[in-house]
Amino acid sequence: MALPTSRYYDMAPIAQAQLIRGFLRWAFRLPGNQAVTTGGQGLGQRAIAAGVWRPIVLPANGVMATGGEGIVHLWCRVDPNNLTIQDRVVVKNVVSGSTRYLDPHNWASDTVGGEPLECRQANVVWSVTTPADRKHIQACLGWGDVVPPHYVAQNYRYKIYNEYCAHKNLHKIMKNQPKRKKKGAVRRGRRQFPEPFLWYMFESLAKACIGMNRAYMYTGVVHQDLHPGNGKQSIEAADI
Repeated sequence: MALPTSRYYDMAPIAQAQLIRGFLRWAFRLPGNQAVTTGGQGLGQRAIAAGVWRPIVLPANGVMATGGEGIVHLWCRVDPNNLTIQDRVVVKNVVSGSTRYLDPHNWASDTVGGEPLECRQANVVWSVTTPADRKHIQACLGWGDVVPPHYVAQNYRYKIYNEYCAHKNLHKIMKNQPKRKKKGAVRRGRRQFPEPFLWYMFESLAKACIGMNRAYMYTGVVHQDLHPGNGKQSIEAADI
């Protein structure tokens, strides 16, 4: 059994595999707290509708991604008559372990077991960004399965619901660039990104940073995990 006091990254591979299997068998539930009214304010986030939700199937029963604190996978709402996809939502099963879970700094308003801070921060930045530039911010649609800290049956886990970024992340886009077809080359590099795309990417990052500065002008906010793998590319959203 996976120890509930451990962070996902610190668990043994067999325990991590157990959590992945359980997550893929999880019956999708709407978030107990939809971010449409996060913090008592109408931030304008869309609601997640009820319906038939199914996880996408990947080779070897895999998930979209894993990280230091959990597992990420994609669920689709489908038409039960013809299985046409109607909506997509990414769910992050956060396995933070007891130390980080009980740290008030990881929760909005320092309230352990309330709203996860990462959800509040994303939506505050989204809300102060101009409507035309909100496509550069990945919104949090809600959170759920939070067990109050005083409960005995505590597993130190919760779920966060996010918009789906259709084009994955910047690292994947770089890897998917085709090889150069240059005869006689010892090592063929990948094709360079078109210059307009590079300028668009830097402009998108700058606009997201402006939103972060507006939201936390007096206290500041630092992204401690900025790298190509965390740069989500989508028509709808781009995480930074």
